[in-house]
Amino acid sequence: MSNCSSIDLEDNSSVSLTIYFKLTKPSNQALGTTNVKALLKYSSSSNGNEKGSYTVLSNSWGNNNTEFYGQIPINVSENEIQVNGSSIFIKSITDSGVESNSCEYSLEKDEVPSFTLSPTSINLSCGDTSSRTFTVTPSNIPSGANVTYQWSHSGWSLVSSTDTSRTLQPNSGTSLPSNVSVTPYINGVVQSTETCSVNRSPFTTQATISGNSSLCSTATYSVNNLPAGVSVTSWSCSFPDIATISGNGNQATLTATGNGTVAITATLTNACGQTKVITKANISVGAPNFSPYPEMSGDSNPMVGEYKTYAVTGAEGATSYSWYFDVGNGVTGTNVDGWEILSYGYQNKSINVRVGNPGTTVVVCKATNSCGNRIKYKYVTVRSPSDPCGELRLSSNPMKSGNSTNRIIYPPIDPCDDPYGNKTANSKKTVEIFNQYGEKVYSQSQTENDFYVNDLKKGFYIVKSQTVSGKTMTEKLIVE
Repeated sequence: MSNCSSIDLEDNSSVSLTIYFKLTKPSNQALGTTNVKALLKYSSSSNGNEKGSYTVLSNSWGNNNTEFYGQIPINVSENEIQVNGSSIFIKSITDSGVESNSCEYSLEKDEVPSFTLSPTSINLSCGDTSSRTFTVTPSNIPSGANVTYQWSHSGWSLVSSTDTSRTLQPNSGTSLPSNVSVTPYINGVVQSTETCSVNRSPFTTQATISGNSSLCSTATYSVNNLPAGVSVTSWSCSFPDIATISGNGNQATLTATGNGTVAITATLTNACGQTKVITKANISVGAPNFSPYPEMSGDSNPMVGEYKTYAVTGAEGATSYSWYFDVGNGVTGTNVDGWEILSYGYQNKSINVRVGNPGTTVVVCKATNSCGNRIKYKYVTVRSPSDPCGELRLSSNPMKSGNSTNRIIYPPIDPCDDPYGNKTANSKKTVEIFNQYGEKVYSQSQTENDFYVNDLKKGFYIVKSQTVSGKTMTEKLIVE
């Protein structure tokens, strides 16, 4: 190609080019590195995309040379340029920022014939037999060329046609017809085939399951708004150990086998064999179902007259909650033996109480629905103000001096350290021993319950212990 002339790609998809360039500089002028780039401009307004480059080092010029020759091989694809208006040129950039551009080679290509089919895809719902029109549109056809089309489709009935269009109707609403394709010919030469893909639309429905949200023994459920051509092919229940289901068409009977909450599902099948599952959730079966865990929360060893809170987590299927106290001998109530309910918490799942008289009382919560009730309870041992928080025990009293088995024993679980029933048996305990003159002769803190004191001399002692909650217990000790 002559310098900066026009380059025609014609109808090629790509061409390979080698651009030869010459750099010149003033004599005796030292240069650093120069970067030479080949830039492709899609239009006159673009800056150009780099297609190749060449790096000229300062020592590439030789001694006192003022010219340098190089070449840059590149490849240009037809989709990178327009029919007219694209170009390619050379830019040199020195490391000091001096730029220089060559003139531009204009690039052009032939217009290539093309065809498009509309639509490119369609979705047919089950039962849809409405007609569709498919149109092929030619572009860049050479003047005077003879264009013909060969259409291909099956499962369709021809409604009407022209050279560039077909109006087709599905033969069946349940069998999916084939894709629709057209192959163009220009002067008898085959072109690329264009295709419209035909797909089945997803199965959607407004059908729902109606029926009670709770049952004691049996209940009947039905599928409403069932479309024509759609049938219920199966029923299922999420937890057969709570309830079983048997279906007959769009109706089913749910039978209780336990207590709890279930969901039932119905599988719908349309005439095209597509399936859709619909669900009715949160059906309460039988009497309320209290989970054994967590236990009822609250202090299991309060003191008479204290104010405490007791609470439960919800029971499945419960519609209401009630509370009472069982103080034994068949005596129950909400205000009995000094126990009194002061207020109720959210949805009656908790109560604030004033603790009653010393002794053992059962705090009871009863969950109820139309099928019956279930209870959750907590044994509470009430202390009087004079009661110790726990009993400190001695291995013997008096003890024998130097006996290796001498020990002070904490109760296994200290109620003072356990106000909310958490049974913190491993909480830290402290024991101090004072002689008859008030001098501390022993001090130990540990989580174990046994404190060994085999090195005490003969005499009279006071043993003091302290719990995590700060309560103090004392015991007199004689060592012989």
